[in-house]
Amino acid sequence: MPLKTDRPQNLSGVLGVVLLGTALALPGPPPKASDSAAALRATLVNHRGAFVTGMLVAGLGFAALIWFVGCVASAVRESESPASARPAVALGGGLAATILMFVGMATFAGAAFRTAGLGDQFVVRAAVDTGNVLIEASKFGFAVLIMATCVGEALPSLSSRFRTAGLVAAAALVLSAVPPFVVERGVGQFGGPIDLGGSVPALLWLSVLSISLAKTRWAVRLRWAAGPSRRTAGVVSATQTDFARLRDIPGAVLAALRLRRLVRGAPGAIGVSLAMRPLRKRGWSVSAWETEADLRRFLRSTAHQSTARRFRSRVVVRSELWAVDRFDLSVAWLEADARWTNRA
Repeated sequence: MPLKTDRPQNLSGVLGVVLLGTALALPGPPPKASDSAAALRATLVNHRGAFVTGMLVAGLGFAALIWFVGCVASAVRESESPASARPAVALGGGLAATILMFVGMATFAGAAFRTAGLGDQFVVRAAVDTGNVLIEASKFGFAVLIMATCVGEALPSLSSRFRTAGLVAAAALVLSAVPPFVVERGVGQFGGPIDLGGSVPALLWLSVLSISLAKTRWAVRLRWAAGPSRRTAGVVSATQTDFARLRDIPGAVLAALRLRRLVRGAPGAIGVSLAMRPLRKRGWSVSAWETEADLRRFLRSTAHQSTARRFRSRVVVRSELWAVDRFDLSVAWLEADARWTNRA
């Protein structure tokens, strides 16, 4: 939607991955299934401060990841039909994964906080095993989030190569989650190379997705440019323009700025608002006029006709026109967005 930009919010994915990685690294190598109960107790006692501090850092990371999951689900919803289940699947998978991992890490931190120091090795063993199982189970949720983002028409701005990489990362998550439930020793155990290595592609992919969404959903918006008319009733014209080539965007921006200046002095113009997402090669405009005749007069002007001829063969323009008794810019943007969505 052209009224807002989710750029800072989408970067919450990178922030979450960095904080989570930091929290996991603070206590050192993770406990393994093959470690004895005494060794696990010693690890928790000796690294108590790291586990507790890591949980605080992880809490911030999980908050960022929850926010990012919401951003991903919102982005998927924008590109899907209202009947599609993929936005809900992405949201559910991401939230389930985040909650499972948070509870798993909290189990470790809780055991390190007091329980391990009391000397009951059996309780420590149960806490470590439970934490490992919860963290491992979170991989399935993250795999669902990634697959819901990569399949179908979700997020059309993503390249086919990046989608394929996401599906591979999701498969690696699922496959690496199986051995720890089957073996208790060796490379396949909890905390082993397969377990840890299977998570790396997904974390990297989610980080790149976060940056990609921040770039493609970055919106440039200009302040409302008032025209000579002070009337509040009239007609509203809204356009959505998709450019075929990224290299046309700089010229389009300059042309839009020139037309914006002309609207400010055009007879019958109430004003104009412009927005653009350059990396998505898409721009929007909402303008208000006293009458439709005033709008048509501006569209027939030499400056507008020259701009239209310059880009005509390389753009697709969708336009909407409606009358209002009292013009309100925020309401006009919402109405335009609803009309474009219904026509999609």
